Amino acid sequence: MLYTQKLKALYPALIKSPKYARREALDYIVDLFEEQTSTALANNDHYVYEGHFSNDRTWDKPKAFKAAGYQYISFSLVWIIRSYPNLELQKG
Repeated sequence: MLYTQKLKALYPALIKSPKYARREALDYIVDLFEEQTSTALANNDHYVYEGHFSNDRTWDKPKAFKAAGYQYISFSLVWIIRSYPNLELQKG
């Protein structure tokens, strides 16, 4: 939703090219995410976000929170469970 809002603010009023407006909107979201998570880690604050864990790099933030001593990280596995009903999940 925030990405869409930023994109609408940029295109076409400020950036005439949809390609560059999308890139700028994505950069904004990534920078904001990095700033917020870094602040949360530095201040030992709670932080909630929805992530798409599609590759190894997307696990960097949850690992950073765990390394900082956060004891509870919850993952919603609704899609996985619905898509793979015979999948056996393990705690740990």
